[in-house]
Amino acid sequence: MMRVPITLMSGEIYKSIYVDNIELNNIEIKNLFDTNINDDKYFNILKMNKIIYSNYIDIQYDDKIVLNNLNIVFLSFNKDIVEQLQQNGLALEHISEELQNNKQLVEIAIKQNGQALKYASNELKNDPEIVKMAILRYGTALKYASNELKNNFEIVKYAVELYGHTLEYASDELKNNFEIVKVAVQTNGYALDKASNELKNNFEIVKIAVQNLCCAIIPASDELKNNFEIVKIAVQNNPRMLQYASVELRNNFELVKIAVEKYYLALSFASSELKNNLEIVKIAVQSNQNAIQFVSDELKSHPEIISIMKNKDNTPIFYENY
Repeated sequence: MMRVPITLMSGEIYKSIYVDNIELNNIEIKNLFDTNINDDKYFNILKMNKIIYSNYIDIQYDDKIVLNNLNIVFLSFNKDIVEQLQQNGLALEHISEELQNNKQLVEIAIKQNGQALKYASNELKNDPEIVKMAILRYGTALKYASNELKNNFEIVKYAVELYGHTLEYASDELKNNFEIVKVAVQTNGYALDKASNELKNNFEIVKIAVQNLCCAIIPASDELKNNFEIVKIAVQNNPRMLQYASVELRNNFELVKIAVEKYYLALSFASSELKNNLEIVKIAVQSNQNAIQFVSDELKSHPEIISIMKNKDNTPIFYENY
């Protein structure tokens, strides 16, 4: 049997435990201390200032640990506080500032509700481990992180990989970072809305965004709303996106034809010239007579259009606003 002394931080021996083997894994250490230390107070067992056991939270690690140079630290909070945070992490708001700066208590709160980061101390809002834990559970938690971490490439990348929309809370510098924004729009195309104006005008970024979510055409730059390839992707996915195209592209025959073939009321977004184009108009009214409301006055009296309308049933035309 080998003796393992456990000392207080003052150096005084708190207790000695006898073991057959001093090199133990995570589970063996937990069983050892659960069995041999019974105390009404919360405490941590530390080796070289690293927690290897706690009687109120689980400590996980992969490597075996040699049981020497152990200290015991008793904590300044009671069981009621821990139980309260385990049930409602947002209760962190109502405990003392000192305890809001206790990393283990904040971890308990965040594991229950990532939004609890809002009530952590400024010091812990600047702790990458704490902030990542909060983001994992509540994507928008990035907004509660320190300004330093909102400008931290790794932290922000981690956030936007999980929730693209969290780009909103990144620093202006990272909203203009190509790699960060690319990851964000791959996750959520509409994250483009929070990118810098420069990147809203970047062809590769906008193309990825629109491929991910067609409505990402909305925050794209005016220049790219005039880019045929970009707008075509959006319109092919949702013909209503034609309304966000440039004036020039709403007068593009090929693009408008794609839109009205998919959805007759896309005619409402076409230029006056194409609302007067017989081929375009025929496609729309053949699909649904309600498209007639967007046809030019000239074509409403065109024999082919009149013939198409006569051959339709007598279903009332519903005039819609688009």
